[in-house]
Amino acid sequence: RIIRAARRLAPELVLFGTADLLAPAVLEAAGDAALGLRSFASLPPDAPIGPLEDFRASYLAQYHAEPDAPAMQGYIALSMLQAAIQLTAPATPTGPALAAALRAATLRAALWPGILLDTSWDATGQPHRAAFVAEVLPANGLGWSVLPPLQG
Repeated sequence: RIIRAARRLAPELVLFGTADLLAPAVLEAAGDAALGLRSFASLPPDAPIGPLEDFRASYLAQYHAEPDAPAMQGYIALSMLQAAIQLTAPATPTGPALAAALRAATLRAALWPGILLDTSWDATGQPHRAAFVAEVLPANGLGWSVLPPLQG
């Protein structure tokens, strides 16, 4: 109801929120007022980007359900662990050694397919990779914009 009220009060207002804003139940309740809603998503399984589409198709084939962001994050986490173990070899893969290996690396999806998106990490361990903004378009479609990783 708040989306409909916001559209009545300020029709040109850009409404921007988290991925929850684009949940099917929210879009259904908002009706036509949902047009133009925008949402940030760091790892959207339904974004039309090659590796993400491949992950979604594989997940659907294996589990007969739509993947969500936590499913994708778990898949990427195991791939990160595999990469970190390989990067620290032949040393013993201790927690600090694995963390240091990832912070020093940029994992390219072309070389590490399970990573899905090229990723690097900063000194605090935060990942830097492309992110996405989705916008509700007419006919229940979503338009996607890719935000490049932050530099610095």
